[in-house]
Amino acid sequence: MRAHLQRFTVDWRMRCQAEFLAGTPYLIGDGEDAARRFARVADRAESIRNRALVASERIADEAAKVLPQFEIAVRSDLVSESDRLEGACSAPA
Repeated sequence: MRAHLQRFTVDWRMRCQAEFLAGTPYLIGDGEDAARRFARVADRAESIRNRALVASERIADEAAKVLPQFEIAVRSDLVSESDRLEGACSAPA
């Protein structure tokens, strides 16, 4: 996935700005100031996107650590509830 995202970043950087916005309701000026502003916004968007990718990877790593424990706890609760409904005692005598 990361390689695909890096290719996307390289691809859109290489396109001209007008082509990148073709088919959208957004327009940019033709002048040098407009090009600089567009480049700043594009750089900021890429920076935010990269930070979001890092955050999503960190969240996925944390979830991978926590979810198995959560699944065990939920399964244990379900077994206890099932035993209670069936009138079985799940605690050792």
